[in-house]
Amino acid sequence: MFLIRFITIFLTATLIVISASAQEVSTVESASTRSKDDSSFASVTAQHPLKPLDTPSPRASLESFIDNVNRSYSVLMAAHRKNLKTPGFLTSEAVEKMTNNAACLFERAIGCLNLSQVPVARMEDVSCQATLKLKEILDRIELPPFDQIPDAEAVAKELEEKKYPRFLRWIVPNTNIEIARMVDGPRKGEFLFTPQTIDRLDAYYGKVQNLPCKVNAFR
Repeated sequence: MFLIRFITIFLTATLIVISASAQEVSTVESASTRSKDDSSFASVTAQHPLKPLDTPSPRASLESFIDNVNRSYSVLMAAHRKNLKTPGFLTSEAVEKMTNNAACLFERAIGCLNLSQVPVARMEDVSCQATLKLKEILDRIELPPFDQIPDAEAVAKELEEKKYPRFLRWIVPNTNIEIARMVDGPRKGEFLFTPQTIDRLDAYYGKVQNLPCKVNAFR
């Protein structure tokens, strides 16, 4: 069920966005040149579904989120193009495998969100929509250079040396989008986008949806 809904939501949303401007089309074409590498990466990821996410710092979590959504999108678009070229009405085994790999990457992006306050009955819808909206927002706002975002070394140093560490939470400059360290539970120590951020994504998206997508959104 998740896979079917993922394909429907992701394809619909991204294809609508792509058609919105020529600039976005060019970024998609650039992304398509990476599809072979992304497919290989996705295959490795699918073979190791229990591999932990790289979320030990705000920098790692932001990079993990963006990279997994981008790769998922690239693999899914490659599957879509391949499917259009495949004769008949049935989806080929190769296309199905690529779609599964894309879904695996997308689920890893979802893993960068703290969904602990989302009701179980709404988890599937909220997780998919929140991931897509957050990516759309990040694609349209100015992000600092990644080397200016606290990494695992900086976090460890703060925890060791400071009574009140600065980097237990990090806010994207000029926004209220926040990544915070989990203080308990099975994901203790990981940095995830906070429940408060997820709750406000509809409002944030409404404010940026008409801004142009950055040229390097699909890296």
